[in-house]
Amino acid sequence: MTNYKVIIPSEDVVELSEIRSYLKLSASDEAQDKLLLLFARAATRLIESYIGLALLEQTIGVTTDDLFAPWSVPLGDVVSITAAYTIDQYGSKTDLDPATTFAVQSDGTFTLHSDKSLPSDARQLYYAYVGYAFGSVDEVPSEIKIAILRQTAWMHDHRDDSEAVQILGPGVKQLVESYKRDWL
Repeated sequence: MTNYKVIIPSEDVVELSEIRSYLKLSASDEAQDKLLLLFARAATRLIESYIGLALLEQTIGVTTDDLFAPWSVPLGDVVSITAAYTIDQYGSKTDLDPATTFAVQSDGTFTLHSDKSLPSDARQLYYAYVGYAFGSVDEVPSEIKIAILRQTAWMHDHRDDSEAVQILGPGVKQLVESYKRDWL
């Protein structure tokens, strides 16, 4: 089994002022502003999941029981592997050097270096990697920013409908379709 934990970027793709302007909200309300930012961050994650790319730099921690299979990453390509360790059956941790432990393949998967062996009692492998599509907020295309604003508005308008906030709202797919990663 493989588990992923995303460490969310500290920078938002759209600013609160852009959200408020898009929704035509004038008066600032601290509680509402916090809610709007939550919707915008959820909208960003939903769109990233749909297009298969992280928009900004993200660190993703991965824990897997399948120690020797090639691993693919859920959002974007691997830029660097920043940490690695194994855990044995007793829960003891053994640190690994990420630079010498992994080999990134041309297809975006990565594997253990052929000359690298893990401790014989290793049961789980943890590694963290960094991956993203755009280097900064300024590089994120306007279609994607508009899609985030539209999705934020959809979530705001349907906040009482738990099913509606989990799907992409009208027009969002069309805005981001050309950025969708081809996994085939």
